[in-house]
Amino acid sequence: LWMVYNWPWQLVQSGLLLTSLMCMAWAPMSFTIVGTVFKIQNPILRRGYLARVLRHGRWWRIWIQRSGYLFFFIWFIQVELGYSWFLNSANEEAIERDEGQIDNLL
Repeated sequence: LWMVYNWPWQLVQSGLLLTSLMCMAWAPMSFTIVGTVFKIQNPILRRGYLARVLRHGRWWRIWIQRSGYLFFFIWFIQVELGYSWFLNSANEEAIERDEGQIDNLL
């Protein structure tokens, strides 16, 4: 499962994008964390208690996913404004420039 989120990060080499993907992918696990916090040990709960647990779990899941979308949006804006590079285009331009200089010397 880790490789599914690792390859886009390796491709783009952005920690912000990796954080975004992890937030979006692992947000449903917030139900497990909320269940642990509320000490749920049995599947049969009182209706009011279950509604409270589900409400908290849903709230955390929604906001974790929204933060993932926000991180992705920030990364996208950085790429568009030139603060970050997509697929190392800056490094490729530098390599091409260096190769051109070497060709001129020869």
